[in-house]
Amino acid sequence: MFFPRKSLPSYKERKLTFKLVTDIAVPRLSFNGTYLLILVTSAPSHLQHREAIRATWANRTSLQSRRQPFSSVDDWKIVFMLGKADANTNAVVEQEASVFNDILLGEFQDSYKNLVIKTIMGLSWASRLNCTHVLKADDDVYIHIPRLITWLRQPSLPAGLYAGRVYPKVPVLRQTTSKYFLDRESYPASYYPPYCAGPFYVLSQSILPALVNLTSFVKPILMEDAYIGMLTQTLGISLVDRSANFMVLSPESRVLLLDDCYFTSNIGLGHGISPSGLHAVHSRHLSIESLNLEKQYLICIRYKLVFITKLLCLVSIVVIALYFCARQLRASLRACML
Repeated sequence: MFFPRKSLPSYKERKLTFKLVTDIAVPRLSFNGTYLLILVTSAPSHLQHREAIRATWANRTSLQSRRQPFSSVDDWKIVFMLGKADANTNAVVEQEASVFNDILLGEFQDSYKNLVIKTIMGLSWASRLNCTHVLKADDDVYIHIPRLITWLRQPSLPAGLYAGRVYPKVPVLRQTTSKYFLDRESYPASYYPPYCAGPFYVLSQSILPALVNLTSFVKPILMEDAYIGMLTQTLGISLVDRSANFMVLSPESRVLLLDDCYFTSNIGLGHGISPSGLHAVHSRHLSIESLNLEKQYLICIRYKLVFITKLLCLVSIVVIALYFCARQLRASLRACML
């Protein structure tokens, strides 16, 4: 169990309040022995995103065919977190929940401003479940579940895990016109504590009760990922940086243009990927994973050789340019002295 390391007198108190719609939109699942729970933030209108995820990276049948060389792909579950929308959309969501049994619906208006409420709702719900780790992800990213589970099973990881792509020193924006404006009274520091990027990060389930309890004392801010960083810092939890494997990359065109080498090792990828883009990324993974490990290694060796060659060419061009500039400068100086 983890307890707050220090109080936060500089933060305005405001308790997060929310409740779940319990008649239909709370998953009726058994979580006994679940190793990984994936909580995906999604908008009620993003049905196509959820369908794409179910058909690609969260497709259990597809993952079974990709078992080797991964240790296990069985003990995980996925749940989509949503708020309320208009009556017609709510009806569609409730029907979707009854069919797939993977919707966690909160009794609050779904909006970007309520993203932190949606996230804490999911973490609060997960804090009462029997699972080992929780991955929070957005519905516009690609997650390689087998690689994630294989990595999480490493004995060297801390018991209280908070991992992802770490942003070590993000300035607090004070411009009132900014979408992420935060006044000094609410948060006087000039920088946020280090935090993991919001598109995907992993938490040990064991830290969730203390983390959720802190939300009664730490005023929520608009930036959900920075808020989680504020909570984990107060708990004294050290971040584990996996920036090499959690690639926050947008727009979608940049993701699709990545070299094949990236698809041999990434765990989380993207930000802003469309449903069709998720299918395209999934196809790239399947194509590369159909190769044996030796061929996958060769893909990365080729990529690194090409990168080094390009870098050497660039350095050569710069050196040659500097050489001729120096010659021109010396010639100009001699002319001035005559």
